[in-house]
Amino acid sequence: MNKAIRIIHLEDQRSDADIVKRELDKSDIQFEILWVTNKKDFQKALNEFSAHIILSDHSLPSFNSQQALKIVREEHLDIPFILVTATMSDEFAVSLMREGIADYILKDRLQRLPKAILNAIEKYDGEKEKQRYFEKIIRNEKLFRALIEHNKESITLLDKDFQPFDIGLSKVSITDYTFGEREKLNALELTHPDDRELVKKVMQDVLNNPGVPIHVVSRIKHKKGDYIWAEGTVTNLLENDVVKGIVANLRDVTEQKRAEAAIKESEQRYRNIVETAQEGIWTIDENNNTSFVNKKLAEILEYAPEEMVGKNVFDFLYIEDEKQAIKLIENQKNEPVQNIEFRFITKNGKEVWTSIASNGIYNEEGKYKGVLAMVTNVTEKKARQKQEEFDRNNLSALINNTKDLMWSVDKDFNLITSNHPFDEMCKVTFERVIEKGSSVLSVAYTVEMQEHFRRFYERAFAGEIFMEVEHFTSPVEYWTEISYYPIRKGNEIIGTACHSRDITHIKIAKRKIEESESQIRNFAKHLNKIQEEERSHLARELHDELGQQLAGIKMGLSLITMLKDKEKMVDKAKFITKDVDDAINSMRKVATELRPGILDSLGLIASLEWLVEEFERKKGIKCTIKTNVKKTIFEKTTSTCFFRVCQESLTNIFKHAQASEVNIQVFQNDRELILTVTDNGKGISTEKINNPFSMGLLGMKERAGVIGAELTVTSQANEGTTIRLRTTL
Repeated sequence: MNKAIRIIHLEDQRSDADIVKRELDKSDIQFEILWVTNKKDFQKALNEFSAHIILSDHSLPSFNSQQALKIVREEHLDIPFILVTATMSDEFAVSLMREGIADYILKDRLQRLPKAILNAIEKYDGEKEKQRYFEKIIRNEKLFRALIEHNKESITLLDKDFQPFDIGLSKVSITDYTFGEREKLNALELTHPDDRELVKKVMQDVLNNPGVPIHVVSRIKHKKGDYIWAEGTVTNLLENDVVKGIVANLRDVTEQKRAEAAIKESEQRYRNIVETAQEGIWTIDENNNTSFVNKKLAEILEYAPEEMVGKNVFDFLYIEDEKQAIKLIENQKNEPVQNIEFRFITKNGKEVWTSIASNGIYNEEGKYKGVLAMVTNVTEKKARQKQEEFDRNNLSALINNTKDLMWSVDKDFNLITSNHPFDEMCKVTFERVIEKGSSVLSVAYTVEMQEHFRRFYERAFAGEIFMEVEHFTSPVEYWTEISYYPIRKGNEIIGTACHSRDITHIKIAKRKIEESESQIRNFAKHLNKIQEEERSHLARELHDELGQQLAGIKMGLSLITMLKDKEKMVDKAKFITKDVDDAINSMRKVATELRPGILDSLGLIASLEWLVEEFERKKGIKCTIKTNVKKTIFEKTTSTCFFRVCQESLTNIFKHAQASEVNIQVFQNDRELILTVTDNGKGISTEKINNPFSMGLLGMKERAGVIGAELTVTSQANEGTTIRLRTTL
């Protein structure tokens, strides 16, 4: 205590009173002591001195400590009472402790007195704190019940006969039935027999009131066979164009029902403890054998008192607490021990948590004779603390372990509360966190933005539930979907709750799809153009060269039929044979340009070498090829892709690069085949490389994608371009 302890000392011997005062003077206790010697002065001190604690000798000339304690109780004074006496038997000390004394001190052991005074006052303060804690438990239980009632757990769609056709709306199934199992069971079959009439009425109300949520609380059968309590709403949305069913929104409230029952039982138990201040009393001898237990302690451990007497304390102790108990008993020889927690095993095998305050027992010679312990059952307290911690952590996890932003605003536009993601967003975007009670509009960049959000908040304050999509471009581009929900207190709207979901990935995906569709359309046009160009080229080759050659052969054959001279006929036949050879070569040339036969017969490497020779011969650009491969024949799709990418690269170099030299490398290792085409031309800009409508590059990327290959393009202005194609073998 910070202020002085006010002590009434009832003692008829001045010398003994002085000894007590000197002992207290040696301690660190600040105190004010009033010495009284008789009943009259004692009663006056009780009324006028406002004592924190009473010290009393047992036997006085006019009356004794029992009578003094009785006066304190009759005056309804809640003051600790410590007996300070010369001698006293254990039995008599126990009887006085039953009557309500806090402790007893032998006059030859007054060194224990300062700590005994502090312990007694602390214990009485603890009783008061216990009452406050009890009231807090009741308040927390009401809060817990309110949270549970708003916690959605299971959503099921039912048809007009209340049979499920979709239970996938919620990941939680409070009965643990699969959809296949559930659809075979009638709703009334799952309902507890005592609740079926109620459920029938709810079903009828649901059908008769479309769109109106109907509240229901009933017991339903769990897959394990027992019944659980379910609470929620059932809403008829059969006429809703989207839902077309009955929505059952239920949550498992079995634990809540059990908790309510447990709380009622706990309330009664704690009320009795507070009103009677009754605790378990346990004394053990120097051999740790039980010498006495009161009824309360026997009740705690579910024994009859006589069943415990004579048994060793370790017969009841939880095995993992034995070492701590041995240490406690040893320490009792020096000083009292307060509020040590131990676990005991009851007669029925249950684990019980207790809080123990204990004192050593000594005979007149000061020899240790055992321990006197005050035992409080704290099992329920432990369970509640564990449950409260779980509830706090669970609620915090629900709100904070999400990427969505959640916040609420009062009608003055001040922040009521927010979750961690909202605070982190404020740190990143506005470089500060909005404090609770501060304006949420003050962080807006511009007046226009303030007014923009002010209008949304005011719509919610007017009672509207709505959703808006916001598009921001700074500091990065992103989209968010914000929902606004009015907060009501009775019939009054006091603010709005807001929920923001990042939909940037959806918007970007949609944009990419649109770009892909545009690329596909442009690519299709490009392919059609290439096809038409190839057809025109093929037609010219067939008409201009092969057509003329065939026409010449035809004319030659006609002329042969008109010749009479056999020698002239033979000469003419030789000229016709040469024309046939030329026609065959022309046909081969056309076929080679369509697809080199060498690609199928001799493989990729030979085809690339031929392509390089043709490019250098026809285009006049120096072109070299180096190969380092373990085989020359690859899968047809791989060979075709690598050949066409190389062919397209050379075509682009001739058309656009203004290069004087081209180097081609083909490399194969244990895992990959790599083609590299490098020129020394003017290069390609980054914009053109990344342009999704660059048909040449797009065509090569599409070819690469068909076989799962990777195509990269790197280039620098006036330093050439490198195209690299790699695929896993």
